[in-house]
Amino acid sequence: MVSVERIAIKEILKNCIYDKLDNNFNEFLEILNSDYCDKELLFKKKQYPGLSPSCDNILNYAIKNKARAVKHILKSKHCSEKLLLDKCLNGMNALMYAATFNSDAFIEIFESEHCTEKVKSEKNLSHNSSVLMLACLNQPKAAKYFLESNYCTEGHILYQNNKGANTLMIACSQQSDIGKFILKSKYCSKELLLQKSDKLANSFTIACC
Repeated sequence: MVSVERIAIKEILKNCIYDKLDNNFNEFLEILNSDYCDKELLFKKKQYPGLSPSCDNILNYAIKNKARAVKHILKSKHCSEKLLLDKCLNGMNALMYAATFNSDAFIEIFESEHCTEKVKSEKNLSHNSSVLMLACLNQPKAAKYFLESNYCTEGHILYQNNKGANTLMIACSQQSDIGKFILKSKYCSKELLLQKSDKLANSFTIACC
C-alpha cells in the first residue's frame, strides 16, 4: 500500500519538476533519480498559469528548453518507448520534436535504446512528414546524422508526404547543403530526381527557384 506521505511528496514533485528543470538543474536531477520519480512524473504535462496543460511531457519540454536534460531523462529507469511516442505539438513524438528544435537532442534520442523502429517511422499530422523531412526542414545536423546512419534507406529518401514532396525536394527548398549531400549520396537515383510533387515540381525545379 502506498503511504499518504509518499502520495503527498509525489504530488509536490509533479507541481515543481518543470520549475526545477528551468531554474535549478541539480535539484531537477535529484528528483529524476529519486525513489519518488516514476512514469507518471515523466508524463506529467507542463502547466501554464491560467491555461490548460500543454501537450509537452518532461522530455519534449526539455528538448526545446533545456536540451542538456535530455540524456538524463533517457537514462532514467522510467523512460520507455511509450514516453518517446507520447505526442506533443502537431502530433509529433520526441524524435520529431528534436528534429524540429534541437540536433543534439535528436542524436541523443536516436541512439537511445528506447528509440525503436516505431518511434523512427512515425509521421506528423500536418503534412504526414517523416522524421527525416522534419530534420531537413529545420535541423541540418540532425538530417546529416540520419542520412549517415545505418538505419537510413532509399525508402526514406523516396518517401513523399501528402503534398507529394520527397525528402530531396524539401532539402533543396530549405537546406541546400543537405540537398547537395543527398545528390552525392548512394541514395540519389533517377526515380528520386523524377518524382513530382502535387504542384508538378521535381527537385530540379525546386532547386532553381
